[in-house]
Amino acid sequence: MTPSPNNIKIRNATEDDISSIRDIYNYYIRETTFTFEEVEVTLEEMTNRYRHVLELKLPYFVAVEVVDNVVVVDGASTDTTATTTTKETIIGYSYAGLFRTRSAYRFTIEDVIYLRHDLTAKGLGSILLKKLIDRCTELGYRQMITCSSDNPASVALHKKFGFHSPMVLKSVGFKFNQWIDTITMQLPLGESDTTLPPPLPSQ
Repeated sequence: MTPSPNNIKIRNATEDDISSIRDIYNYYIRETTFTFEEVEVTLEEMTNRYRHVLELKLPYFVAVEVVDNVVVVDGASTDTTATTTTKETIIGYSYAGLFRTRSAYRFTIEDVIYLRHDLTAKGLGSILLKKLIDRCTELGYRQMITCSSDNPASVALHKKFGFHSPMVLKSVGFKFNQWIDTITMQLPLGESDTTLPPPLPSQ
């Protein structure tokens, strides 16, 4: 069932979300060529990656489906009681990472977006990407890069937001016994290269 837009909120990720984030990502490792990782990621590794993003003062968001008035039955006692609560389910995530680690690249970041596999093509990717673009622009970054592999939906999503100049690297990946291309695209942020940049929050 597709979540209603009224029931979706975007918030900063917390360590309590990492288990759900890992489960979303591991599906794509197991089942697709969208990521070039081939071994599923442990909770410890996913947590370390999350902490590294925060150490760089970069944004890390989750999309949450919020359902109010969920009935919870307490059968622990002899008198069964029912209460209502709000249920939150992680259905996607996005974050920004360094495009390259050498210092002259410091105003250029790379976006990462993954959705729960049964909720693609529902508009959720657009919500997460817009939030990420807006936040990275506010932080003073000047270019955003995306790298997609065998994922036409990702390419279409990024083109929708103005990413341009696709560059294809042929057969740079090999997974599931097949050669895979990658497509790299770029989006200028804020004043781009028209002005000199102030220091970034991470500097």
